[in-house]
Amino acid sequence: MPPDWALRPAARPFARWSADTEQAFLLALRLTGRVREAAAAIGRSASVAYKRRRRDAGFAARWDAVVAEQQAAWIAEQGKAVRALAEEPLGDHRLRRDGWNDARRKLFLRALSETGSVRDACARARISSTSAYQLREKCKQFAADWEAALDTQAVTIEQAAYERAVLGWEEPIVHGGQVIGQRWRYSESLLRALVLHEQRAAGAGPRERAGAPGFRRRATREETNAVLLKGIAAAKKRLEREAATASDALRMPPSD
Repeated sequence: MPPDWALRPAARPFARWSADTEQAFLLALRLTGRVREAAAAIGRSASVAYKRRRRDAGFAARWDAVVAEQQAAWIAEQGKAVRALAEEPLGDHRLRRDGWNDARRKLFLRALSETGSVRDACARARISSTSAYQLREKCKQFAADWEAALDTQAVTIEQAAYERAVLGWEEPIVHGGQVIGQRWRYSESLLRALVLHEQRAAGAGPRERAGAPGFRRRATREETNAVLLKGIAAAKKRLEREAATASDALRMPPSD
């Protein structure tokens, strides 16, 4: 039997998480909006943060509140930008025979980067999808801006795919109208839907059936899985690089 003064492992695996550690993590989460970056900023791993979340209901509630606050702020900023563009006069359509002008282009491209959907972007810009595709074929700059907008949406999809595939999410177990526990879930079907959405949103390839505007071949399960795995791998590498960069920055000595 070891003496009373012998060193023993902590009775709780997360004893190193003090109140200050928790506050620092939540502040970093509020600033970055990403768990991995917030954990790296305080010298912890994302997996340790998620384990603590599962074991500490109070910490989980404060975590959710920070995420909700951060998301609400982001949505508010996006809404302001969208309303500003939507309220900008689109001008007389007679300025161009096809109805496009600078304001309408900006509105379309912003909506495309946010939704990844050509149809939704056209609806917001009050222009037809046929006109949008015609302008993309005629104008190289507009085509490049179109691709850049879709690339922005693709990054978001990769991040969501990685979070769902690797980290998953907590789902409450409800019985008799009361929450009796939590379970960790992963959604392969949602990942597949995200990838298919990204493929449909791109809408850049030639139509595969003559005389059928908007028709695109449905991806097979194997093709979807291949794209999904590629996106997850790319997102994982990117997030690992970001975490390594943040960790290196924390280890650097302060400059004089």
